[in-house]
Amino acid sequence: MAIQDGLSDLTHLIIPDLEQPGMIERLYKAFEGQMESMEARLRELVAEAGSAASLADIDKTVKTLASLAKTLGVLIDLKRASDEEAAEEDGDGLASDAEALRAQLADRLGRLCEGGAH
Repeated sequence: MAIQDGLSDLTHLIIPDLEQPGMIERLYKAFEGQMESMEARLRELVAEAGSAASLADIDKTVKTLASLAKTLGVLIDLKRASDEEAAEEDGDGLASDAEALRAQLADRLGRLCEGGAH
């Protein structure tokens, strides 16, 4: 219930700037901490298994781990997109140069063709 109460009004949250250096790495570290916590909790619950309450806690923890697995998928996609964007930025100069070179070549070929036609 405490989590739901805390999430009921998200308007005060500020979305972090993913362009900020190290933000994706920070998200991975936070994720890793959550995974370690949930794994430790699951080990404790399995060691205490036997009561209905512990089985319910195990089920809840397993569901949380499944949710974290989905989060990992999102983080992987985010990292991939960031890497691709960085590669595109690095290649933008090359792409622009390639376009300029193509335009120059087309212009020269056009002039050659015009000169040969006369």
